[in-house]
Amino acid sequence: MKILGGALLFLSLTPALVLGQASDDLTRLSYANNHAESDPDTAFYLGKVLYLKSQKQGDPHLQALSGAVLGKTLFHQGSFKQSTEYLIEASGLLLELGDEEKLAETYIWLGAVYQYAKQYPLSLNYYLSAQELYLQNRDQYGLATVYGWIGHYYEKLVSLDSALHYQRKAQLLHHNLNDQEGLARVYDNLGSLHEDLANYDSAFYYFNKAYLVNSKLNQNSSLIVNLNNIGDIYRKTNQIEKAIKITDSTLSLAKQYHLKYQIRSAYKDLSKIYIEQKDYYRAYHYLDSAMLLFSEIFDEESAGRIARLQSIHETEHKEQQISSLESEQKSNQRLRLVLVIALIVVGGAALVVVYFSRIKLLNNKKILQQREQLTNAQQELLVADLKNAMLNQQNLRNELKNRELVESQLRNELAIKSQTLATHTISLIRKNNFMEGLRGELKGIKKLDRHGVQKEINKLLTSISLNCAQEEDWVEFQKVFEEIHVDFFSNLKKEFPDLTPTELRLSALLKLNLCSKDIATIMGISPDSLRVSRYRLRKKLDLESGVNITHYFIDH
Repeated sequence: MKILGGALLFLSLTPALVLGQASDDLTRLSYANNHAESDPDTAFYLGKVLYLKSQKQGDPHLQALSGAVLGKTLFHQGSFKQSTEYLIEASGLLLELGDEEKLAETYIWLGAVYQYAKQYPLSLNYYLSAQELYLQNRDQYGLATVYGWIGHYYEKLVSLDSALHYQRKAQLLHHNLNDQEGLARVYDNLGSLHEDLANYDSAFYYFNKAYLVNSKLNQNSSLIVNLNNIGDIYRKTNQIEKAIKITDSTLSLAKQYHLKYQIRSAYKDLSKIYIEQKDYYRAYHYLDSAMLLFSEIFDEESAGRIARLQSIHETEHKEQQISSLESEQKSNQRLRLVLVIALIVVGGAALVVVYFSRIKLLNNKKILQQREQLTNAQQELLVADLKNAMLNQQNLRNELKNRELVESQLRNELAIKSQTLATHTISLIRKNNFMEGLRGELKGIKKLDRHGVQKEINKLLTSISLNCAQEEDWVEFQKVFEEIHVDFFSNLKKEFPDLTPTELRLSALLKLNLCSKDIATIMGISPDSLRVSRYRLRKKLDLESGVNITHYFIDH
């Protein structure tokens, strides 16, 4: 009677336990799905545990949902092959179960995976399949989401009109739903599209709107991306001080929230700004910081993935062993019940109880041993991770020292070459100034009426004009110039093959940003002749009237 009462109590409690357990599973799944990008380690662990549990219990719906979460998490980690496998399995199960809402969401992530893998026809098919399901079920939020993804797809294909069309559709739906987070994403996408079209005023307008919305929602990661984009617009519109100020603020915020990807992005943007300012020392500093951070992120992610995969593999192995022992224990319990009943009939109940108690103790001992082995394996993994981290730190220190040595050497070489070029340039200016002065004095003598003297002076003037800029000086000048401005002449001749040697020389002097007086002196021509030469050079370069020829060569 006691056994029967216990069984009835267990049966009465089972539905409540199952419902509570199912509720916990859904809560874990919801957390994993919402944090697949921001907390991938936890999301992957929860998804994997629930996926293994669904297989063990034969629950296809839990298997589909957890598989979809794993696919989404792996997508954000860049593991497209594994992501595709989980998402395809999940979509097949959801199709059989008739869960169209989750099926459409899974189709979107399959489209995203194939898009990033550059398999564009497959990507569009999945997006359109998701769109069809959302249209059938009149799911406005789902439609807004898939329209945003389709717009992003066309942006990648540089079909900007189609991309803009779908982003506008997504914007209208998010607006009608009062979905501020969705609107912020669309505003950012619209800003990116207008930036590609060089409509910088419109791009700034949408990036700023996205920033304002994310500020209200406290979406720190997203608003840092918006600030980076705004800084880039300032850079492209030559508002350098604003660009530096905004990008510095972005860098500070990214460091405050420990967002390594955004820190690296800010470093890269600052490097671009200082390259355009020709402040190569700062540009190299920020570019080097970005490269070091990229190496750190890559090493951490690689080590983390290896550790996670190894831990999951060993966990699965141990769980299978424990499951096998637990299954064996359940079988023994059923056998014990049968034997107890049989022995009660024949009067040997006491002996059977003792026997199966020993079996239970042995099984419990095995389970404890397996769990102890699992704990030891996890501790060994932690020790290995610590050793790898220390080794990586030492390697990064050595690499930083080597880069500092290379940087110092490059700065010294550049200073020497710049000094040599400046010396040659000054030498040419002084020489030709001297020759110009001498020519002026001879012109004064020329005014004398003596015919013979005038004839000789004319010869001397012609000789001076011919030797005002000797070819050997130009050869030496060109040699030093090309050591600093590598392939300048070859690239210019390749792009404009009709340029004469004189026009190539004029191009090099303009590249050095010399004043017109010094250029005329070096080339041995008058300022009027220089103006004519500059005009002819502009015609051959096909420059528009508003373009400064000196700035053109400085940027070339």
